[in-house]
Amino acid sequence: MMGRLNEDDILSIVINSEDTTYLSHNYHPFPAKFIPGLPSFLIKNFSSPGDLVLDPFCGSGTTLVEAKLLNRDAVGIDVHPIAVLMSRVKTNPLSNGEIEDIKSLIEKVEAICSSYRHIKTSQKSLFFEQPKELEDYVKWIPKFPGRDHWFKEEVLDELAIIKSVIKEGNLSEEAQEYLLLGLSAIIVQVSNQEGETRYAAIKKNIEAGQVFDLFIKKIQDMNSRMLEFKKKASNSKISVIWGDLRSLTGIGDRKADLVVTSPPYANTYDYYLYHKLRMYWLNYDYKYVQENEIGSRDKHSSKKQGLEYYINDMRKCFEKIALWIKKDKYAVFIIGDSVISGEQIRGDKVIIELAEEAGMSLIDKVDYSQDLSSKMFNTAFRKKNKLEHVILFKS
Repeated sequence: MMGRLNEDDILSIVINSEDTTYLSHNYHPFPAKFIPGLPSFLIKNFSSPGDLVLDPFCGSGTTLVEAKLLNRDAVGIDVHPIAVLMSRVKTNPLSNGEIEDIKSLIEKVEAICSSYRHIKTSQKSLFFEQPKELEDYVKWIPKFPGRDHWFKEEVLDELAIIKSVIKEGNLSEEAQEYLLLGLSAIIVQVSNQEGETRYAAIKKNIEAGQVFDLFIKKIQDMNSRMLEFKKKASNSKISVIWGDLRSLTGIGDRKADLVVTSPPYANTYDYYLYHKLRMYWLNYDYKYVQENEIGSRDKHSSKKQGLEYYINDMRKCFEKIALWIKKDKYAVFIIGDSVISGEQIRGDKVIIELAEEAGMSLIDKVDYSQDLSSKMFNTAFRKKNKLEHVILFKS
């Protein structure tokens, strides 16, 4: 087990990593993910099999997936329900029976798709044998402001039919979550939202049956990845907690042997905004995420909150992290520089001060240009004069 960071190894991982979407890492879009090779390297070198790894800002579950592959138990925490759903599904190898149930459901969707794509929107009632069947699927279309601005009518129909098949399919909770994640993955693509990091409406040419096709292809891809994941995953236990880290009371009956996490960058991204349409469809409260998301652009650009708000929020988080890690164990934070009100903020300076205030000791640090980390983050979040920092502490 290492006692310091190896700069050459870390830079090699950041610059040269080729496949960042292997196995379940590619289930669902989630911008600003860090590459799996980094948490994998850190887990291998700062913990042992059977240890408990904590990621208190788990996001899409990258650290948790790597912990599962390396036979470490892990706990992840996030305030974003889509992130929690992703983390649960990506780390849970389904049983053979559940996979067969999913394949049967996909066959049902394929049959519906084959019939439906030939029905014009104005004749969609002809698709159903009884009027009540039309009423039954319509109830799965969520009501929210601007719905018809963001979705074509036939897209709403097809998404609702898929959701009804999933929710009424007599599946296990795990299989249902798996399919709902697959549905969530295609929602932005079939909506009028321009992209994963652009919340503006544009005209898209979504043809009849295309939503069904995309969903089927997504689940088939997830199935092949799941089968590979089942072969490689350990029997370690992964727990994912949905909630605000600042107000959580604990992570279970064990303290962590290692923390590996990438805390929120100040004034960099609005996760609540770009996943808002998904949260409508999955019945999540986007306002809760908006209000409790630390470091969002909504807070620091739209609402003009200064750096002190970010520091106060993160201080509460570090107090909890310090409580939940064993004595003399390691904690690694991956953080980038950011800009608030035109002033560049050194991410490492903020994190080091907060960690030391919480009782952790700085052991080592590796810095590199955000421009080098082209595979780690969306280009919109990178500037040549910004740095990324991998910071190692001991509790």
